[in-house]
Amino acid sequence: MLQTDGLDILIAWVVFGALLAALGFVLLRHGAGGEDDRK
Repeated sequence: MLQTDGLDILIAWVVFGALLAALGFVLLRHGAGGEDDRK
């Protein structure tokens, strides 16, 4: 399990980055531009 060829780490970082980006996008839409989206 400790034996990784780099591809597993790359995939893990891509998934982690995608989750962070989605979370930040949702927070920005609900936080900053929430009032503008409701119009």
